[in-house]
Amino acid sequence: MKYKTEPGTAKAHFLILLAACIFIQAMLLYQYGIITSNEAVKYAREANNFLNGKGFSEQKYIFYSVYIFTHIVFIKAGFETVGVYMFQLLVNLLSVYFLYKTARKVYQNTGIAFIAALLLIICLPFQYWTVCLYTESLFCSLIIILLYSLFGTDTNNRIRYAYAALLFLLLLFSRPTGIFFMAVTAILIFYKFLHERKITAAVLGILLAATGFVFFLNYEMNSASSYNFIKPYLEHYVICDVPYPGSTPLANIYGSGIRAVVSYARDNTAEFLHLFFLRLVSFWGITRPFYSGLHNWMLRIFFYPLYLAAIISVIKQWKTKQALIIFCLATMGAFTISAMLTCDEWSNRFIMPVIPLVIFLAANGIFAMFNKKR
Repeated sequence: MKYKTEPGTAKAHFLILLAACIFIQAMLLYQYGIITSNEAVKYAREANNFLNGKGFSEQKYIFYSVYIFTHIVFIKAGFETVGVYMFQLLVNLLSVYFLYKTARKVYQNTGIAFIAALLLIICLPFQYWTVCLYTESLFCSLIIILLYSLFGTDTNNRIRYAYAALLFLLLLFSRPTGIFFMAVTAILIFYKFLHERKITAAVLGILLAATGFVFFLNYEMNSASSYNFIKPYLEHYVICDVPYPGSTPLANIYGSGIRAVVSYARDNTAEFLHLFFLRLVSFWGITRPFYSGLHNWMLRIFFYPLYLAAIISVIKQWKTKQALIIFCLATMGAFTISAMLTCDEWSNRFIMPVIPLVIFLAANGIFAMFNKKR
C-alpha cells in the first residue's frame, strides 16, 4: 500500500530541506574549505599509484577501493579535489532525500519524515565530513541508502534485495568497517528464517555468514602493518593514540591479532573491562576533554535527547517494526563493539555511521513525545 501525502506538503518540505542543506554546506565550505590533508592524502596517493601501474601500497586499500576509484575518475576528468567533493556532496544530498522517503514510508507521517531529514541536515558533526575528502561522508551516505533499499521502497523483494546486495558490496569496499554489515546481514537473515520457522535454514545461514565474517576479518587484520590490535590495550588507549592519564605502557608478550587480545583479556581481566567501559562512554558520550566546555555542552544538548527519543521509538515500535529495529540496533551494536574492542577516534569519526540511524529512530520518538503533550 503506497503512502498518500497531503497535496503540497512534500514539495514544501523538500524546498525547506534543500534551503537548509545549501546553507549548512555553504557555511561548512566557507569555514573549512575542502580538506585534503591528513587521511585524505592516502586516497589521492593510492589513486595516483594505481594510475601509474604500481597498484595499492598495502592490501588494506582494497577495502577503500570504492573511494580510491572515485578519485581515479576525477583525476582522469582533470578536477580531482573539486570533483570528489561535489560527488560526495551529491550523494549526501541524495541520502537526505532517501532518509525522508524512508521515514515517510515506515512511519506513514510526513511530519516525522521532515524531522528526521532536518535533524540530519543540522547535525554539524555529521555534515562536517562532507568537506573532508575522507571516506566517512560517502560511507555514511551509503548506509542511509541501504536503509532505504531495505525498508523505504515499495518495489518487489527481488529488486530491493538486488539493490541491497549492491550497496552491501559498495560499503564493504568503501571502508574496512563495511565488514560489519556482514554481521548485520547475518542477523537479519537469521531473524527472517526464524520468523518463518525455518530453523535449519536459519542455523546454516548464520554459520555461513559467521565463516565469511571471520575470513574477511582475518584478511583485513593482516592486510596492513598499521593494524596493531593489541597496541590500544598495552598503551591503555581510550581515544586512539592517546594513553589514558596515569597509565604505564606494558611490554608486548602477546603477539598480534585476535588471539593476542584474548590472551590479554584473560591475564588482565579487570583492566580489559575498564578500558571496554571507558571506550563505551567515549563512543556514545561524544564529548572530548580537549574540546571547550561550550563545545561539549552543545554536543550533549543536541545528542543526548536524541538518544532518549530513539529509545522511546524502539520501545513503541518493537512489536510492529521488528526487522527495521533489528537492523538499526545490530548496526549500532557492531560499530559500538568495534570501538570498545580497539579505541575511539579523537574527532568522533567512528560514531558517524550510526548517527543517521539514531536520528531516524529519534524523529519518531520526538514526534510521539510532542503528540502526547498536545
